[in-house]
Amino acid sequence: MLTKPFGSEPSDISVIPRFKVLGGEELRSLISTWLDRPGLAEVFLASLTVDASLVMNRQDLLTKLETRGGTVNTTLIVSRMGLSDRPSSRRWRDLAALSSAGVRVYICSQLHAKLFLFKEQEKVCWAIGSSNLTRFGLASNEETNIRGFHTADYVIFRQFAQSLLDKSEPLSKESFQRSDRTW
Repeated sequence: MLTKPFGSEPSDISVIPRFKVLGGEELRSLISTWLDRPGLAEVFLASLTVDASLVMNRQDLLTKLETRGGTVNTTLIVSRMGLSDRPSSRRWRDLAALSSAGVRVYICSQLHAKLFLFKEQEKVCWAIGSSNLTRFGLASNEETNIRGFHTADYVIFRQFAQSLLDKSEPLSKESFQRSDRTW
């Protein structure tokens, strides 16, 4: 049985179960822990919606992504369905702030997937499930997510992430105009 704190993994990957079920708060802890890792090379987050300034309080997720956005290959995909029609809404402002900080923000018209991928030079972590990147999805709703640290699984989910990217468009003024919104 694991004796290390949640969010860390033993050096011998063979001693941990292939999957672990997480609630929303455990997923929040996992995301936060991985965003703090100094060797982090890649982050991929997909969520129907995001409320980054409320997820873990502004000083946490949004600030961590803004800080890491320029130094870590960071991608966030959200669904157009999960965003307000008003470009001045908090969600659009949070996405614009992330984009300005170097996070590659994409909009996918029919996205419903929740996928979270983290990669260091030799370690990976993935999670999939029902939690959106919102205060409710990571704190108060009853959510079910699965996480793992096995590279073979990560590769499969990374391929799926690429297929989501292929169906998405970068956040831009034009993305508002294409959906009959004004900037």
